[in-house]
Amino acid sequence: MYIALDLGNRGLNRAIADIQRRHQTFKNWCNGREGMEVLYELLFPNNMPITGYVSNRQRDKQNPRYAQMAIRVNAAGRDWPFPDGCAFIATGSWPTESSSPLFLINGFIETADLPVRSFEREVTAFAVHDSLQSAPGQRRIQRVNNLLTPQLLADLPPITQQTEKQLTEWTEFLRWKESLIRHKARGLRYISREWRDEQLVFSLVAQSAQALQKDRKALGRDDLVAFQVGQSKEPWVFGLPEREERRLPRLGQAGKLSEPASLPKDRQLPKDGNLPECPWPAPVFAELTVSLTEDDANDLANAEEPDALRQRILSQIPESGFLSISTAGDMSLIKRHQQALRQLQEQGGYAPYLTDYLFEAAQVSVPQRLEPVTQWANDKLNPAQKEAVVKILSAPDLCLVQGPPGTGKTTVIAEAIVQLARRGQRVLLASQAHTAVDNALDRLGHDGSLRVVRLARNERKVTEDGAAFAGQAALQRYYKALAGQTEDRLAVWKRGDEDLRLLLEWHERAAFVLHDEKELSARRGQLETDFASARSQTTQTQQAYDAACAMLDEDKAKRQRLHSIQALLHGKAETLHGDLRYVDEPARNLAQGLASWGLLVFSAISDGTKS
Repeated sequence: MYIALDLGNRGLNRAIADIQRRHQTFKNWCNGREGMEVLYELLFPNNMPITGYVSNRQRDKQNPRYAQMAIRVNAAGRDWPFPDGCAFIATGSWPTESSSPLFLINGFIETADLPVRSFEREVTAFAVHDSLQSAPGQRRIQRVNNLLTPQLLADLPPITQQTEKQLTEWTEFLRWKESLIRHKARGLRYISREWRDEQLVFSLVAQSAQALQKDRKALGRDDLVAFQVGQSKEPWVFGLPEREERRLPRLGQAGKLSEPASLPKDRQLPKDGNLPECPWPAPVFAELTVSLTEDDANDLANAEEPDALRQRILSQIPESGFLSISTAGDMSLIKRHQQALRQLQEQGGYAPYLTDYLFEAAQVSVPQRLEPVTQWANDKLNPAQKEAVVKILSAPDLCLVQGPPGTGKTTVIAEAIVQLARRGQRVLLASQAHTAVDNALDRLGHDGSLRVVRLARNERKVTEDGAAFAGQAALQRYYKALAGQTEDRLAVWKRGDEDLRLLLEWHERAAFVLHDEKELSARRGQLETDFASARSQTTQTQQAYDAACAMLDEDKAKRQRLHSIQALLHGKAETLHGDLRYVDEPARNLAQGLASWGLLVFSAISDGTKS
């Protein structure tokens, strides 16, 4: 594929400057070289193979002379001065009628590194740097085996043509909406204004009482602004100007309207040589009271010189003109919508193919996996809200969260912001209404991981909820959040220190207890040894005692038997009692001795018998 840079394209220079502003690493990488040349060489290294995804950006259905094409280069595996997941689309054109076309790059678009899309075709080719004009003395490159062929263009889905109709219809709708706003614009023509009884009174003129009442009703209870006569398309009938001045005199609401009547004879219509005369033959006249704005009313109530302030307020209001409702907000919104449609038609921005899945949901890239959330910032989310947050975190292109009022969409947005910030990403929260942004910011709470800055063209429109994130207050809130987070962490450390102190005290007491326990254990061992010795001695003593008791019992028995024999011998007893086995031999000896002396008076004692 033969390629070159369109060096004279201003949009290309702006795109490169924007990329360098967002990516400081790339700016440093350039090191003074032209940014477009550096990015050009990074994406398309000369005479080296590249892999990319081409898509058709053609709007015209007819066969054009120049094919509008884009190529998204896959830079995986290269030395890359951009974050992971960052890719670039090179946009440009090439002549379809040429037999050896050159792809002329006219822009670079930052996008996400995604798999091939349904409207893209993957191609692999050698990138050859070429130019429209050859340098003097340099031989022109022979463009052979060119990737750029009519067949390539025919194979690419005409995605831009598929959305051209929808974009055209949206453009026509915005034009109709703008014309409707201009058609519905109403204004009351006044010819003078004055202070009367602490109120502003405007003298009105109109073609008829019916027209006056109709215009007054159209103004409703909205705050009014004062237009100069020259700001209206017509000097007597209000016509919304093409561009409303930013600093028109602001007033409060319209009050009581007097009964319309014919123009008094003492009142004359203003005459100006630059203005045509009043076209109404019989104009009607009425007076309308108008309140002040809240700020002016407060200033007047607290003014040290109220008369001077009244004069200043009155001098800011044109002497004659129109009272109407400001349409600056509505017209500004339409202008922003029109600008967004132009960007969609150009397929530019950070989501270059946004139109395709805005009008055809099937074109949206489906996430490869759902990003899990390990810790929720808001633990009160219901399952549906948690599912929505996970889808926001996982969506490669965009995620549409839809739901009736009160279902927690703002809460989901706040949680998604916190989760994205915790992943190291930056978040831009935008809305057409200041209140919507401020409500979402108010749900963020004091999270030290968030550094939120509220931006607004008119800071007076920032609500109280958003004011905490604007200007100096944003820094104060951030520091307060950091302080709170730091205090929470310090509280944990303090609790740890207290627990450590208690543990050290317990350890010290436990050391004393352990020392006492060791001493007691030693004493117990000694006592157990002494007890065992005493028990052994007691056993021996008991045995000796038992033996002595046995001998004593035996002696007592012998003594009793001897006493019994003695009693028998002395005639004190007639019989012997007890066991005489142990006195048998002594008794026999005694009996023999008595018998020899002739003293035996009763029969002999037999062995083991009782008499």
